[in-house]
Amino acid sequence: MLRNLLIATTVALALMISSCSESPNATENFSNNDYQSFAIADFNPSGFELQEATLESDFALTPIIEGEFANYDRLTPNDKKPPQVHKMMAIGMILRQLKLTDEQIEKVKELIMSHRRCEAEWLKLLQQSRREIMMKGQTARQEIMAKYKAGEITREEAGKLIYQLNMRIREALANNPVNEQVRAGLKDCWDIFIKSIKDILDEEQLALFEQWLIKIANGDGKLDDRKDDDKRKDDDKRKDDDKRKDDDGTRDTRD
Repeated sequence: MLRNLLIATTVALALMISSCSESPNATENFSNNDYQSFAIADFNPSGFELQEATLESDFALTPIIEGEFANYDRLTPNDKKPPQVHKMMAIGMILRQLKLTDEQIEKVKELIMSHRRCEAEWLKLLQQSRREIMMKGQTARQEIMAKYKAGEITREEAGKLIYQLNMRIREALANNPVNEQVRAGLKDCWDIFIKSIKDILDEEQLALFEQWLIKIANGDGKLDDRKDDDKRKDDDKRKDDDKRKDDDGTRDTRD
């Protein structure tokens, strides 16, 4: 029942357009039309970190949503990916090759925002379930600390119990059944996103896009071309500098 309801929510979210009220957690970060911001994160639901409890502090969950989409956009090919991200797919690579019209580019932006809203709903569900597990850990830690403060156990014993508690909470998070629900939901988001992209392409564009998808499925497609974007910008800047020098008559023409 929950699964059907959430899938229905996924579909509804994917059909939203950017003129609708956007979730503040699925931020837009499109700086221009060079496609550098057209990034899609492949999330790992069991990869989100937990701040473990100590004698001095409680458990804490790392944020899953707030501000994270913008941060993911800033990842570059050489950056170490956080554990909650399998890989970043800079879909701009294939979009550039498709030579989209301005109208198609704007539609892609809308679809990416819809995709991120779709992801955000599933990640909120994941965080809620993780928080419930964490709160059980908080309660157990408070019981340990109460015994320690009452002198029933030593500091060393309390530390050992909290260490064991950390291991149990980590295991509970790793085996959280909601992880699989969210993983399936995120796949639904991706499938709907890809179908929506296909719907706006002409026949020639669609053929190229299908080839790219096959490479992605086989694991041998180039997923992130922002390094190439940086090199292209450097090359363009050098050409502009050379042109200005030619215009000013200041360029050194010696071999």
